[in-house]
Amino acid sequence: MDVQDAKKLEEVKYMGWASEAGRRKHEAIAACLRELTKQGLAPSGARRQKELDIHFEQTEWLIGNAIELRRQLAGKFPVLLAPPEIRVFRAKLERTVDTVVTFEPVLARVFEKPKNTIYRAAAK
Repeated sequence: MDVQDAKKLEEVKYMGWASEAGRRKHEAIAACLRELTKQGLAPSGARRQKELDIHFEQTEWLIGNAIELRRQLAGKFPVLLAPPEIRVFRAKLERTVDTVVTFEPVLARVFEKPKNTIYRAAAK
């Protein structure tokens, strides 16, 4: 295995973890919604907060795995710790975080938007 193979491995693992994080997010959010529905809290700030927590937890898990793999690969290929390589790696992780952070306002709009807005507008 050379450095390019290590980078490919890193990318494949990252994509697998991203997929797994997405699956875990959806399962956790569905379970949360079921529980909050039982409590009569489904359309609440508690739901929104829990969903955000789930998104951040899974993103943290994904990034933690990526960093740990980079450390392991860098043991064999120290060039992966060179400043240019770290900049590229960091940018990738920052894009992952940005995806979650920019998702938050979208989530907020969904929860704050009154139901049946289209029907209310048509009735006027």
